Amino acid sequence: MLFVSMASMDQQREAIGAFWGWWDGIRAKLAAAIDAGAVDPFIESLSTQVHAISSRLSWELGAGREARYQLCVTAEGDAEGRIITERWLAAAPDSDDAWEYVAARQPHETPDLLVSIGDVELDLAEFYFAAYIDEPCEVIDLCVFHPVFAEVEADGDQRAMATFLYLEQLLGEDGVARWLGFVDIYTEPFADEAIDGQGLREVVKALQARASGEHWITLRGDVDGQPGELEANVAIKRIDHLLLDTRIELSIMLEDDIEGMPPAEEAEALRAIEAEVLGAAGEHVVLLARETHGGQRILHLHAAADGPALAAIDAVVEAHDDRAIGVDTEYDPTWEQLAAWREEIRAAREAPG
Repeated sequence: MLFVSMASMDQQREAIGAFWGWWDGIRAKLAAAIDAGAVDPFIESLSTQVHAISSRLSWELGAGREARYQLCVTAEGDAEGRIITERWLAAAPDSDDAWEYVAARQPHETPDLLVSIGDVELDLAEFYFAAYIDEPCEVIDLCVFHPVFAEVEADGDQRAMATFLYLEQLLGEDGVARWLGFVDIYTEPFADEAIDGQGLREVVKALQARASGEHWITLRGDVDGQPGELEANVAIKRIDHLLLDTRIELSIMLEDDIEGMPPAEEAEALRAIEAEVLGAAGEHVVLLARETHGGQRILHLHAAADGPALAAIDAVVEAHDDRAIGVDTEYDPTWEQLAAWREEIRAAREAPG
């Protein structure tokens, strides 16, 4: 069963529809107000309309890239809220000469130079990074240093706030989520070769050019005294499949096994069922992992709670009524299970021997 309230999703859609209905009546007036430098009368009503969709969200007005102005509704880095802004954007009107719409903060061609954190003024140009590329996961782990950090209290995460403010300006909100792994903050210079913000952009650009979004890694070990195996796609990006908020576990009991694992012919049959599932659900589902142990193969998939994938998968299961197949679903908007597997696989890769 699903642990997401379809009623709450319906309410969210209604609020999004209400927002765009309201927006249609004020967007020309708001553009004129920006031209005249008189936006203040619109601020409270815009906040009210955005927060009616979700209290997780914030908004910003700025210069557009194609249009004169841009309306950004952002989840402020909140992974679950980012799904809501994607639904908001999907319902948006087409861009025109006056307005364009984005569901996350975009990178700045020329980042701001100064920010204040507490009583300290911080020059963003003095940020430096050491970048380490995790090729299988297709992410960049960062060490971050700024000479002012030694003067800034660690309480309140002010160092982290300043760091991510700058990273979002460099890469955009989605770029941070897509390309960065661990981010460690240093109060003293590190010995490794350092790069500045533009250098980090170049590292990201190079990784983006060769990234595929697919890199399967296999872990083998014992599960309850028998062999077990996990195959996971550690390079798939949550940010590239925002609306797929529901984890589906398809448990296929083996008809033949050796210590709980499938022999060659049974393995082929399992792959055939997997291909049927992926073919039936198409672009509405992604496969994150295969888990095999104890006489069963578990396919870990993600789909949208309100999309067609669940019905398509049920149809495949019904077509194989000669085989025991279970289907469990759980609302998992942040893909917590994949994150846990990545940590496990990273630890296994870094372990001695």
